[in-house]
Amino acid sequence: MDTEALRLILWIVAGSLMVAGVVAVGLALLFDKSASHSAEAAKVAPIVAAPAPLEPVDEKALADRNAAYRQGTLVLIGLAVLTIVEFAVAFLLQGSVVFLFIFALAKAGVILQYYMHMNRAWGEEEAH
Repeated sequence: MDTEALRLILWIVAGSLMVAGVVAVGLALLFDKSASHSAEAAKVAPIVAAPAPLEPVDEKALADRNAAYRQGTLVLIGLAVLTIVEFAVAFLLQGSVVFLFIFALAKAGVILQYYMHMNRAWGEEEAH
């Protein structure tokens, strides 16, 4: 197998993984919103039996969750952009190890900070 065919396969695999990640985030957001809509629909529908008491909605927790989804989506897009730039550097500079290593460190730092929450590991509250 020649290197051009291998590069094409890697591009297709990496692109498919990025698209799958974006679709997964979109589906998570869609299903989360549909769950809240079904709860609202249950309030409107007439109930024959005695309804269970509704739990109070914590607006701060809801806002925090929406902010976390927004931040996660932005980080996902940032990682996708870094990956695209990394592939461009690999092709334009024929795989310059120095630049690829810099991009790998940047992506690892983003993953550690936002997905693994390493800033909390050494925080004062020590609540992991």
